[in-house]
Amino acid sequence: MTRLRREVIFGIAIPFVYLVFELGFTHQLVSVLSGTASDEILKGLEFWGRVISGVGLGLVFFPAQSVLTL
Repeated sequence: MTRLRREVIFGIAIPFVYLVFELGFTHQLVSVLSGTASDEILKGLEFWGRVISGVGLGLVFFPAQSVLTL
């Protein structure tokens, strides 16, 4: 895989997919919290919120990893 293609995939495509999931999660969170929610629903949202934020943190540190290996 060429360097340019790798930069396009990891620089544009993956953050875009992450953003779509983040916006979907935020919409779901606002929808649930605008009404009454059971503990089960809130625990599910907490789990997926942690997963999404972990992926986001990994995307923040991914470019640093490529700089450190040079």
